[in-house]
Amino acid sequence: MAPAACAASSSINTPRRRPRPKPPLAKADKEYEEGKKAEAVAVYKDNFSFSKDKATHIKRIVEVEAEKGDKEEARKWVEKGFAEKLDVKYEGQAAQQVYAAVKKERDEQAAKKKAEEEARARHKAEEEAQAKQRAEGERRAAAQKSEEEYEKDGLVLLNKTVRATRGEVGFTVTGTVVNRRNQKLTYAEILRGASTTRAGRRSALPSPTSTAWSRAGGGTSRRSV
Repeated sequence: MAPAACAASSSINTPRRRPRPKPPLAKADKEYEEGKKAEAVAVYKDNFSFSKDKATHIKRIVEVEAEKGDKEEARKWVEKGFAEKLDVKYEGQAAQQVYAAVKKERDEQAAKKKAEEEARARHKAEEEAQAKQRAEGERRAAAQKSEEEYEKDGLVLLNKTVRATRGEVGFTVTGTVVNRRNQKLTYAEILRGASTTRAGRRSALPSPTSTAWSRAGGGTSRRSV
């Protein structure tokens, strides 16, 4: 006789998650209306993040704390009302005094911050205007300099000293070349530099060391100044 096969089945009971209990704010509201304000305020504080009517609950917290003389706690919740950007209308002289003091401080801080920002903005604008003036001055100085002298490789031709005169044979060009190199040059080197400089654009600052040069036809003469 064949043994009978039997199948056994087992089931695993998975515990269901219990629903999160709702904050007891509704009960606290009822207690507040019944005159149990201290008990209700304690619940409001512990469950404030769950509140769907934060303006009302902060109002009640501040009024109760101010009435019993705990102004620091009342200030804390007034500040929280500002931070939450809640439109709260406090009743009772004590609560209104705390609110007025906090609002005055915040207004003064805001005015001070605004004044500092405006001062920084004015300072920045002044700096920008001064920088613009300096840049314009430098631009004009550079333009004037380019009209008065031309520099190449440390040799500066003073444009205002350049003169050209026509003779019976050819013409003569004279001018002053300033040596701004960090080395002494022979007269021949200055002449070569002057000729090269003269060929470029004209562009003058005085210098204690200068040489006047002239070129006439194929010959060159000079005089020191």
